[in-house]
Amino acid sequence: MAVVTPRRTDDWIMVFLQQIIQLLSRPPGSVIYHLLTLFALQVVLALSFARWQRDANDESARRMTFAAGGILLARLILLFAGLMVEGDPARARIVLPPLEQAVDMATVLLLVWGLAALAMHRPRLADGLLLVSLVVVGVMFLFFFQDWQNRVAATGAATAYVGTIQAYVWGVLQMAILAAGLIWLLLERGSRFTLRPIIVAVVLLAHVANFFNYPEIIPSGTEVVYWLRLGYLVAFPLWAVQAYRDNIRGLLTPTEAGRLQSIQLAHNLRLATGVISARIPEVRLEQALDMVTGLVPTRLAAIGLIDEKHPQRVVFGQLRPAPARDTGYGRQINLSDHAAFRLAYEQQRGIELLPRGVGARQAHELSQQFNAGAFGAVFVEPLMAAHQCLGFLLLAAPPTAQNWSERDRAIIPGLAAFIAQAVANSRRLEMDAGSQPGSRAELASLSSTAVTLPRAGEGDAEKERLMLELAETRRMLTTVEERARQAETVAVFLQQREPGRPTAARPQVAQSALAPAVDQALNVILPLLRQKNLKLDMVIHDDLPLVAVKETILRQLVLSLLENSCRASPADGRILIRAESVAANGNGPATGRTVALMVSDAGAGIRAEDRERVFDSHYYLTGGRPIVGLGDNSANLAVVQKLAQAGGGDLSFESQLGAGTTFTLRLPAAEVRPWTLLKMKQEASQGGPGQVKPEPRPPAGEPVDGG
Repeated sequence: MAVVTPRRTDDWIMVFLQQIIQLLSRPPGSVIYHLLTLFALQVVLALSFARWQRDANDESARRMTFAAGGILLARLILLFAGLMVEGDPARARIVLPPLEQAVDMATVLLLVWGLAALAMHRPRLADGLLLVSLVVVGVMFLFFFQDWQNRVAATGAATAYVGTIQAYVWGVLQMAILAAGLIWLLLERGSRFTLRPIIVAVVLLAHVANFFNYPEIIPSGTEVVYWLRLGYLVAFPLWAVQAYRDNIRGLLTPTEAGRLQSIQLAHNLRLATGVISARIPEVRLEQALDMVTGLVPTRLAAIGLIDEKHPQRVVFGQLRPAPARDTGYGRQINLSDHAAFRLAYEQQRGIELLPRGVGARQAHELSQQFNAGAFGAVFVEPLMAAHQCLGFLLLAAPPTAQNWSERDRAIIPGLAAFIAQAVANSRRLEMDAGSQPGSRAELASLSSTAVTLPRAGEGDAEKERLMLELAETRRMLTTVEERARQAETVAVFLQQREPGRPTAARPQVAQSALAPAVDQALNVILPLLRQKNLKLDMVIHDDLPLVAVKETILRQLVLSLLENSCRASPADGRILIRAESVAANGNGPATGRTVALMVSDAGAGIRAEDRERVFDSHYYLTGGRPIVGLGDNSANLAVVQKLAQAGGGDLSFESQLGAGTTFTLRLPAAEVRPWTLLKMKQEASQGGPGQVKPEPRPPAGEPVDGG
């Protein structure tokens, strides 16, 4: 019995396979096969087309629509050809085998193109490859059909198409394309755990079984490729299921839609709060850009402001994704070189550039200038405040989005108006702060070592008058020094320039003094210091070199650090500001080219598990809880660190629970120019104008009177 059982099992398998072959190759089974596959393809076409109609930028829906439509059309052509030659077996033997192989080849190409996310960011490239491949398949069919017709005429009806070189070539090409598509789907994270790789794998197995099917093993007595029919009978309904799942993914119940809208509204409010609460203009623009990218899907988002000295120049200082470190503070464009920006400026309205329509060349030029890859639709929206154009909001959609949706078109102008008002408010605050030159004198002697801020009402009028005059003199001296450095740069440029030859002079390097930046920052936070009755110890050495950072950026960096320390310190606490020249590695005083500003607070300190989140902007933007011991619970410190690193410096901190936190801002020292050396020599020979030597810092808890 043990010997007979395998034979009976083999016989049962052979009978079962022969029944499947008869079912798929002869009526009525063959008719049912065609009806089921055509119905499944119609379902895929209808569902994909409906999804594409809802979102014209859905590249996956577009591909599945054309793929299902193309396969359906090819199958209908094959079915129509079979009906035409049904009464002529000799003609059917010549026409149907090469035609069915060509249709199968086109089916494989369309199936892989529709399911695999190949070149989603370059739809034109993917479409071009598909068209070229289909043209090649058509040429191969014409050549093979003529060759097969001649062979049948020469050898008669005894020739089988399955064992020919043509069938071998078709089979190898089909398996290679399916294998490549399956590998791509398995490597793609978004489609790895979907039905897409299963569909391609089923078709691939059917082609492998058909390729290695020998009549000697399973006699069928037919030329019909029944293994392929069996594979399509399984794969096409699975494809319809995948299309249905993709289609209902965007259809939500009212409760779920309301919940998502509430979450989105809360997220938008958090982003808007970050923009409003930011005190630093650069930080405010960074927060505004985060808000834009959180509301509108973009490949590139940038905010460019018009240069007040050169109205035809637009400087893009904030970009997403962030520019490389060697790109400086931003990119500059001229209004005269870009028609879209010029029209937006003149007409005071947004301009839309389409990659396959109006403005395609300008969109391509912008993608090359910003070096951000291929762009989809581009939107240039002016930043209008009080009927004045302050700059532009530049948005570029991903390459798969050929048009902006109605939702995006409605949101972008509102975002631009919000950003424009934020820029106008920042400039108004700077003008208000600059119009009060004497208020910073209330801080104490500008080169003192340790001060305690007097409360409102303390000190006599004569003392306050002298302090105001001293502060004004210090401001005028800083202005004169800055203009002297600019004049020196121009002189160096003119001396090194030779007629008819390029100049060897280097561009002007930003040079800023740290002490005036601290004075101006203290002027801004003076109300907060008085409100919490904070005592301030300030130790700034007189021989500090200039730092290689723009003055406006330095002032805002210092302001952010001081404001954080004030908010982190309890009432009646103490803040220490210390600045010195340190070695490049930050270890002790040296004549190195680095300036360090240390700001210490008397807060509760930052816990170890929260320290890695201090400079994580994503943590704040996603609604993370406030960090205990940190005064700033927005993304300001993260932006300050990025700005410092962009200028060649860094921002770090040390914290101890119960003792407070010290933030250290390190910035590279600026190049010492001849004018600066001359000034230092004059001060050294004269002992320095009003020079005050630093005194030892008093012990903690013993404030020094600022008078």
